[in-house]
Amino acid sequence: MLNTIQDPQIHNVFQTAYGLCEKHINKLKKLFHQENFPVPKGLNEEDVNLNAPPLFTDDFCLYYIHTMAMHPIQKTGAFLNDMAAY
Repeated sequence: MLNTIQDPQIHNVFQTAYGLCEKHINKLKKLFHQENFPVPKGLNEEDVNLNAPPLFTDDFCLYYIHTMAMHPIQKTGAFLNDMAAY
């Protein structure tokens, strides 16, 4: 999506999200290495055609990133609520 978004403001949102994801992935890789656990391969450049035409509109991409950002926030709230019971 980052390669196909035309709107500069939406592109900035995705660029920020991408940076955060890279930080999280690096932390997880470090944790896997510390625990001598194999790092999952996951998706890589071989799995994605970065030159493909866009599949989604910029507005849908913004909706998607908003939805994906809300899930951890909701889960954290539920977790904290459950922990308060203990």
